[in-house]
Amino acid sequence: MAKKKLREGQELDSLIPSIKSAEKNLDDLLEGARAEAAELIQGTETEAALRIQRSRDEIPALLARERESRMVSLHARAAEQLEAAREENRRLEKKAAEGMEAAVTLIVSRVWPVPEK
Repeated sequence: MAKKKLREGQELDSLIPSIKSAEKNLDDLLEGARAEAAELIQGTETEAALRIQRSRDEIPALLARERESRMVSLHARAAEQLEAAREENRRLEKKAAEGMEAAVTLIVSRVWPVPEK
């Protein structure tokens, strides 16, 4: 029995360095993973900051293109409305001219009546 206990103690003593070595390896791997994660986070933050700055730099040009596009659209719409207003004005002038002719004819007939035959 004493021999068996001695053997178990020796086995435990021989396992302790192996366990400590495995723990050290795991700690080293964990530290490496943490360092790699920190590098990835830093790289991602840097890339995000660059993209944000690039986007901010592109905003004025984007707004200028949008403004130009709207101006072209507004000019086209204004030209259409101007042409419609001119057409309406011509129609009203023609109607007024016709009404003027009828009014002049009526006034002249009242001033110089045509003798009936």
